[in-house]
Amino acid sequence: MTDFGEILRNIGEFGLFQKITLIALCFPNFVQTFLYASFVFIQSDPDRRCSTDWILSAAPNLTSEEQLNLTVPREEDGTFSKCEMFVPVSWDIDTIREYGLNETTGCQDGWVYGNMLYKATIVTDVSEICSTQIPAVLLSVFTVTTALCPNVYLYLVSLFLVGFGAGGYRVNSIILCMKSKLTLHKLCN
Repeated sequence: MTDFGEILRNIGEFGLFQKITLIALCFPNFVQTFLYASFVFIQSDPDRRCSTDWILSAAPNLTSEEQLNLTVPREEDGTFSKCEMFVPVSWDIDTIREYGLNETTGCQDGWVYGNMLYKATIVTDVSEICSTQIPAVLLSVFTVTTALCPNVYLYLVSLFLVGFGAGGYRVNSIILCMKSKLTLHKLCN
């Protein structure tokens, strides 16, 4: 019986042709990254904050500035957070004003957008602004599912969903890397 190593020696080692083919097959993946990420950089990113209308049940006459001060934490630079809000409580408005709110959470009821150049953008339509880990879950789940598919039809559907998740994961990776780089740059300066 012939082993795999002997077959490879008979057909030839990993030579120049194989190296050129591998580079040619990998090149579109490098270029594709810019294509996937381009929509993130060319789309309008409107000013936004968490919707905190829950407090209006305690005080329906609050101005928008009072509502923001009571329900949305501030960032280090003094601006209101775009991705966090204080956890809703069932207290009356006087108690909220006296003690304040301290515990934060992600946006629970969607976002309120500020001045927008366009009526709608990818950012406002998709509304996955602050939590972008859905593609990582899709990629993980359907990679395993693809390996376990009992027939070609489920395999094709599963493989399509792997590709869908991989594209989103690639975009998220670029965004997170750039965000990390900007954060590091701010810390160093």
